[in-house]
Amino acid sequence: MKIRIPLTSAFFLLAGALILPFFGHAEKVSGPGANWLVDFQQAQKKSAAENKPIFLYFTGSTWCPPCMLTEKEILLSKPFIEYSSRELILVKADFSRSGEAMAKEHQEQHRQLYDTFADGFPTVALIAPDGKLIEKFTGYRAGGGEKFVVFIRNLIEEAGFGGA
Repeated sequence: MKIRIPLTSAFFLLAGALILPFFGHAEKVSGPGANWLVDFQQAQKKSAAENKPIFLYFTGSTWCPPCMLTEKEILLSKPFIEYSSRELILVKADFSRSGEAMAKEHQEQHRQLYDTFADGFPTVALIAPDGKLIEKFTGYRAGGGEKFVVFIRNLIEEAGFGGA
């Protein structure tokens, strides 16, 4: 029995095999990833004690495609996890629609933080240990974890904060 593959199918299979490695590639660290806090007040105390800036991430992890892409390609990448574990205090304000239970105090805290720092999803606010805003930006940033780490490091250095 001879298996016949139409020419168009063969073309798409070959094209997919050649192109696929370039999409969705993000080197992952085994394990749960970076250590995220949900309590901003706890993060402020830790930031002051360790002299590290806060990386406040606003996401809609279950309904926001740019947030999902940011998580997959940047926040779960090995370069970001390694850098953030040494240099940042991570806070995730997740406005998920999955029905995950979160303490009322954190829901309210996240709403207030969103009103203060965010312009949409995803938004990142970098906050110095003294509480001053270093920088904020909204939207997905292409380029993967390594490029993102360089971008964050430069923002922190340009602001004159030497903690990272």
